[in-house]
Amino acid sequence: MKETKSKTKGISSNAILLPFTLLIIALHALIIYLIVSINISSTDLNNNVNMMNERRSQATSLISSSSMMAETSSGFIMMPVVGNQNLNLEPLIAYMTEYTNKEHNGPILISSYEKMSDFPKDALEHLTKASEAIKNLNRVQMHSIALINSVYPIPTAIPVLSTLPEFLPELTQDELNMPEAQRLGLSKQLIADSSYVAFKGIVSSEVSETNVILKKQITDFSIEVSNKILFYRNFLYISTAIILIVEGIIFFIFYHFLVTPLNRFSRLINEDKALNQNKGVKEIRFLAKSYNELLERRDSLEEILRSAAETDSLTGLYNRYSFESFIIENKHKEISVGLLMFDVNFLKRTNDTLGHQAGDHLLIEAANCISKCFAISNDCRAYRYGGDEFAVIMKDTSLTVIHDAIKHFEQEQKNQNLSIAWGLSFTKNLTITSMKELIDDADKELYKQKMIMHKKDHYNNFSLH
Repeated sequence: MKETKSKTKGISSNAILLPFTLLIIALHALIIYLIVSINISSTDLNNNVNMMNERRSQATSLISSSSMMAETSSGFIMMPVVGNQNLNLEPLIAYMTEYTNKEHNGPILISSYEKMSDFPKDALEHLTKASEAIKNLNRVQMHSIALINSVYPIPTAIPVLSTLPEFLPELTQDELNMPEAQRLGLSKQLIADSSYVAFKGIVSSEVSETNVILKKQITDFSIEVSNKILFYRNFLYISTAIILIVEGIIFFIFYHFLVTPLNRFSRLINEDKALNQNKGVKEIRFLAKSYNELLERRDSLEEILRSAAETDSLTGLYNRYSFESFIIENKHKEISVGLLMFDVNFLKRTNDTLGHQAGDHLLIEAANCISKCFAISNDCRAYRYGGDEFAVIMKDTSLTVIHDAIKHFEQEQKNQNLSIAWGLSFTKNLTITSMKELIDDADKELYKQKMIMHKKDHYNNFSLH
């Protein structure tokens, strides 16, 4: 077949694709920029809102911390001993745990906020007032605890109470000269004083004012960033619309020059027909031209393949190709299969002694014997597997039927003075035991029998044909 040397006509897809690709890349780069900007702004908004909420939470913690210290210190001061004059240490331990907690320390918190340029000054002023009020509360609480300590010494062996003496104020001489009962009474009066109650109110009100200011800051910042994100999103929508329009144009062009010809090609290929070489872009036309040339070559090769027989030319049995085809067609079927592998003994000696014609005659007689005994129905086929090897596949059968055929075969060998070794394998379900496993098992049995037959020097008792 002569090769076509004519140049393929048509517009190249690159001539269409390149300018549109550059435009799409530019538009997509713009969209990526907008998406990144939106993500950065959203992340910035979330981070700042979280940070501001954290500030509100920290400010609110001053109220909860001062309330807890007031409650626990009051529990100890109002009832310093329980039971058999045992110190009521549980509320005092809770008090000291909270008192030494640096996370709820007002001065430390204010110091960190002073370093932040974006922290509102008025909020900082309110927090400072709240912190001062907490200090006054702590001062009163420690004074009351010091009075109790002078009557009932507090053990410092407990880790959390080991630092308590550092915070307790020194009592005045007048206080030390008071009777113990009067000192205990004074400790209770201190936390019941109106100034003490006023300090608690100051903490609550000043922290509340701080939270109002911080909440307004969050609202203002959220509105500012949200407007920025809205601008980016509107620009993103416009850019996306432009891209959709451009891609729609590209889709129309390529659908007409690429997809439509390919769809037509697909239909024609399924119908096993030649393709139109004069439509579509240049590459499509070249593809059609190449396919048509391959189609012509394939048709020629199919004619040659159809002439190849599925049977062995010497013996008339099915050949190895047919054997392999059976495996492919039936490997997923739930059927019973009996496989017998055969090997004609002493073929080489026959060829060397009496010539290849005698060897061929021996193979033909062996094939006839095997076919006669085993190819007893359409589900039983005999194959020439290769050289002096044969095979029989008995489908949808049982071991009883196979053993009956083997008995017939053994008798027929004796009648025809043949020496053929065989091996059997069987499965009730081909999906459980593969054909490869059956072949391996049959080959093993065949090899065992062949060794036995050679040891008996079977050749001495059979006449060559």
